[in-house]
Parts: sequence; structure tokens; C-alpha cells
Amino acid sequence: MSNLPTKLRQCRIDLRLTQEEAATQSGFAQRDISRFEKGRAKTVPNAYMQFLHKMGVDLNSLFDETCERARFVSAAETALPAAPVVVVTPDVAGNRTVPIVNRKAAASYLTGYQTQEYFEELDVITLPPYLLRGSGQGLVIQAVNDSMEDTIFEGDYLICRLIERGQWADLNDFTVCVVVTDSRGVQVKRIKNRLQRDGLLRLSSDNRRHPSFNVFADDIHQIWQVVFLLTANMPNRADTLYRKLDALEDTTTDLRELYEQLRQAFEDAGAR
Repeated sequence: MSNLPTKLRQCRIDLRLTQEEAATQSGFAQRDISRFEKGRAKTVPNAYMQFLHKMGVDLNSLFDETCERARFVSAAETALPAAPVVVVTPDVAGNRTVPIVNRKAAASYLTGYQTQEYFEELDVITLPPYLLRGSGQGLVIQAVNDSMEDTIFEGDYLICRLIERGQWADLNDFTVCVVVTDSRGVQVKRIKNRLQRDGLLRLSSDNRRHPSFNVFADDIHQIWQVVFLLTANMPNRADTLYRKLDALEDTTTDLRELYEQLRQAFEDAGAR
């Protein structure tokens, strides 16, 4: 069973705040704080998580199931920039209830992802924790174009986990990620990681008709690593080979029939 609601309540108590005081300081209503702490909210909005972060709460510890209590960090650590947060409420079996950003919602993701209202309108899917590869935040995003074919097709759903800003430099080259930037919006690409050397990511498509381009670190809002793919497409990746083999079998059959016809003709001619 997930203990996120319990940790949220524990954080508030450790901060010596009542629900009313937490609501006033964070800009939410008291009933919202109550819903977060009872696990009745579909999502815990970014603004509330950022409030906890500013109060010294280590947000990673909230999602780490091995931590019984949330950890508090130093003022220096709190001052570091934090990645925007999307939080969902696990169910009683410990599964993860993850928002689905379909093609319509993807169009307004950049302007809406930091608001509670945006996520309240989304459909959700319940996933076992291993599909998100450990603790942390999850999101399902629908591919909206053909830039990653023949790996990812338009309409496919990508199960993603959020990569914290401090871990961006550790991403391996050719990892498939959803990169959210001011300049390019939401992009599903393979990355070449040049953050430490040049302060940028080079984003490339599997569909070579789409050119590669660079995005700089200060332009990036979020990076989500794609960990699983939900698809209705069942491409025959050896289609050309199968077609050639089928043509060869047809030719062999035709030659065999021709041979039998010629053999029979020679036998008939010899009998005369």
C-alpha cells in the first residue's frame, strides 16, 4: 500500500502547521489539503509540492516506498531549482494511478501542466509499479506524429517516468525521452546527451525525414524517459523479406509445374 497521503500529513505535522495554516500558506483550500492527506485526490498539484519543497521537504523521499517518512533537506538544497511536479495517488494495492495525456491534452500541456485543473480533466490508467521502473512520478503520453516511426507510431501511448533535473546529465545517448521545452513544446525523440560538455541535448527522430535539432538546458522544463510502449500497431518489420520469399516460392512452384509439363511432353514424344 502506498504511503504518500500519510507522508503528506506527516510533513504538515512536522512543519507544525494545521490544515488551515497549510492551506493559507500554499494558496489552497483546507478541504484540498484534507483530500491530499486522505488519498482522495486524483492528483496532488505542482503548486502544493513546490510549497513543500520550499519548506524543506525532499520531494524524492515522498515517492520512495522504502522511506517511511519524508526527509527534510538543508536550506542550500532547497534553494536549488526543482523540476515541475506531477503527482498521482497510488491505490490501496500499491499500483500507480497515472494521468494520460492524449493528443488533445498534449497540445496544451506546456501551458497547463503546472495547474491542478489541467490534470483533473485527464483520464487515468492504473499501472503496477514495475512498469514505471521504481519510485518516482509517472505519466502516459500519446504520440501525435510520425517522427519516431518505425519505432513509435502516431497514436501509441508511452509510459514514462520523470527524470529529476539533477539526473539529466546521467541520461544515456539514444534513450527515448519526452522532452518539454519552451521553444519546441512536447517532443518525443532519441537524445544525444551533451549537457555537461555543451549544455544541450541533441534530439533526433527515428524517422529520418524529420531533422535533428538542439535544445539548451535553460529551455527545458521536463524530461520524461519512455520505459514502456502501449501500441495497437503490429508492424511486420520483415515485410520486404517475406514478400521476396513469397515471390521466390511462387517462382519455384511455377518452375516445378513447367518441368513436369516438359517431362510429360518428352515422354509423350518418345512413346510415339
